[in-house]
Amino acid sequence: MIEQRHFDEAAAMVRESGWGDDCSEAFREGLGYAVAWTLAGRPIPTAEQNIKTACPYADRTAEKDAWHSGFQLGKNYTTPPDEWPNAERCPECGGELTPLDETDLDDAWLCDECGFNDPNR
Repeated sequence: MIEQRHFDEAAAMVRESGWGDDCSEAFREGLGYAVAWTLAGRPIPTAEQNIKTACPYADRTAEKDAWHSGFQLGKNYTTPPDEWPNAERCPECGGELTPLDETDLDDAWLCDECGFNDPNR
């Protein structure tokens, strides 16, 4: 189930990243819902919590279309936490990963064994 903490974390992530800043409020709301849904582990929809109950806009409106566009973008370009790669092991070969930039550990990690994430590969 998507909890308030998921919505709060999603809102902060979308705001800090600037993702969708050039889009409508309805688009950003749909995007935020998709990120919250992903952070919650993409739970199976229920009668109380599903895409129809999540979208606050009326049928056949531009706002509803924008909300669903934001949701689809967020759904397609986010990965549930249980599928995030282990920062210590390569998802392709299991080799040890090293940071691309030692001063910025949030940056890309490279695998010396198979070349995973190597921009020159």
